[in-house]
Parts: sequence; C-alpha cells; structure tokens
Amino acid sequence: MNCPNCSNPMRKVRWEIANNFKVGSDFVEYNKVLYHCQEEDIWVSTEIPISIDSNNSSKTKK
Repeated sequence: MNCPNCSNPMRKVRWEIANNFKVGSDFVEYNKVLYHCQEEDIWVSTEIPISIDSNNSSKTKK
C-alpha cells in the first residue's frame, strides 16, 4: 500500500484477524492490517473480509 499523501510505500506494522461480533450467518471475519508511513507519520488501517481477501489472493498468485 502506498501513502495517500506522499505516494511512498507504507510499512505493514500489524496484522490480525478481527470479526463483527455477530453470531450465526451474520458472523464475518476480517484480515485487519495496519500500515505506517514513517515520512509523513500517517497510519492506515484496512479490514477486508477473509472470503474476499482469499479470492483476490488466489487471483494474484498465478
């Protein structure tokens, strides 16, 4: 991921699995990633549903 301000690559500083605290069919798990731009001191957090993230990663690993 690139910094939205300076366009330099951001460093991935943390990864974890998060969820939406629901039960049953409404339960969803997310890949939560925290990025940091040291130059601008900008922090970006993304939460992508694991089902979507695994579909995209299989497309890019060809």
